Amino acid sequence: MKKKIIFSSFKESFKTIKKNKMVFLVLFLLQLLFFSSIFLVNLYYQPKIIDSVINVMDYVSKQNPEDGGNVLGDDPLMIHMNYENMVYNMRLLAVWCFFIFVFVNGSIFYLISKLVYDKKFNFKICFEKYRENTKEFLAYLLKFGVACLIFFLLIFSFLYSTFKGSLFNMLNSISSFNPASLLIAVVLAYFMYLAFSLLYKTKNIFKELFNIGIKKAHIILLTYLINLVIILILFLLITFLIEINLIL
Repeated sequence: MKKKIIFSSFKESFKTIKKNKMVFLVLFLLQLLFFSSIFLVNLYYQPKIIDSVINVMDYVSKQNPEDGGNVLGDDPLMIHMNYENMVYNMRLLAVWCFFIFVFVNGSIFYLISKLVYDKKFNFKICFEKYRENTKEFLAYLLKFGVACLIFFLLIFSFLYSTFKGSLFNMLNSISSFNPASLLIAVVLAYFMYLAFSLLYKTKNIFKELFNIGIKKAHIILLTYLINLVIILILFLLITFLIEINLIL
């Protein structure tokens, strides 16, 4: 039964791609936009975050409390300022990543849902009925954003309980890491992406999440596994080509 479902899904996917080449080109470009945007935002904020952490670590390492000095040194305000800068940049990074995720992935899931439920998507008709389609798209994007916010806050709450929110624990996060938080985050991510695919048409989403996510977990997990394998193969191929020639 699982083999039949998986192979029929592959067949249906390639059939849909063949009939909607332009839509899948747009989906591909949106994926590129998502990854490049996330990369650029992280490229801008991560060095600032790392600089703040390094400044505190260098400062603390130079202190010598064994000689009777203060463990916080002569300038404890420096630790506070760097901590505030780190938290500020982390918040900005999180906000930018959230809005990029909602807008770009919301657009991707909207187009995919149109193909799955409506069986076709015509850009010409879409532009002719732009008011109706814009209203529908914005309504979906709002539901997508709310779903993202709920799941992201749940994931963050479990991870935050591990790090405790203090600078000391953040600097020693590896030693204080709790595997249970990672497991819960994975489970939430499992239901999150499943919820995204149900937002377009499903009215009672919690009921469908239970019916599909739990009762048909063996099929969904196999689907996730296939996707992860494909992504891993592509990642290894990209890494291999970069080692040969960066242009490739």
